[in-house]
Amino acid sequence: MNMKMPESTSPQINRDIELLLCGYADYGLTEFIYPEYLEHKDEIGTDCILRLAEHLAECGIKDNEYTVQSIRMASARLFNSSQEPSKELFKLAFPRPFESEISKNCRNYNLSEYLLYGLIRSESFFNAEVNSRAGAVGLTQLMPETAKDVAGKLKLKDYDIEDSATNIKFGTFYIEELKRRLDDSEIMALFAYNGGISRIRRWEKITKQQLKRNDVPHDILLESLPYSETREYGRKVSSAAAIYGWLYYKKCACDVIEEIMN
Repeated sequence: MNMKMPESTSPQINRDIELLLCGYADYGLTEFIYPEYLEHKDEIGTDCILRLAEHLAECGIKDNEYTVQSIRMASARLFNSSQEPSKELFKLAFPRPFESEISKNCRNYNLSEYLLYGLIRSESFFNAEVNSRAGAVGLTQLMPETAKDVAGKLKLKDYDIEDSATNIKFGTFYIEELKRRLDDSEIMALFAYNGGISRIRRWEKITKQQLKRNDVPHDILLESLPYSETREYGRKVSSAAAIYGWLYYKKCACDVIEEIMN
């Protein structure tokens, strides 16, 4: 997978700042790394970014906040550098935390792992503690009412959607259910995950009437979607899934996109 990066000016590297940041990592002062990085990110070379992001990712095993910082740091450099990105940088920007839970639930609910990784990264950046202003909770950003409905279908009376394992299970169940209800279409399931299944069905019906067709390709539906947030959401998750498929599952990115769009 070759990705042409946007042109940008190479950073004017400040070796003193790099030494300071690496010193924080070497002496276990991890909490000082990201705030200092934010102040001086344009003065730090890519090799130093790699080292710091790797350190934060390792610390993220015990403290999820550092996982998020690692992803943000790697992503910022990945998409704002004129250099050819390394696979190491891609993997730091698109990591696989919560791997065992994601793998188990994808097997249980017949969902591709790269799609679920793309969804979770897009929804929460793997921040298990994030709550949206609309009230969505956790890794898969489930609304409490949706979680209650899922719990009923799973015959669970006691549950905690702030628990990462539960949140992943419920989110996987929900996206698979949407996919099944929408003619096994992954892109339609993503639209419904973001915008609600009733709204998406109504929009699909209107689009078919306008085009005077009983069958409209999903890539055309994506471009004609009147809800910009949901349209961008579909693009974002699909792109992330394609990168995950390429990085970890020996899939061609184009094949992943085609699979999602079918």
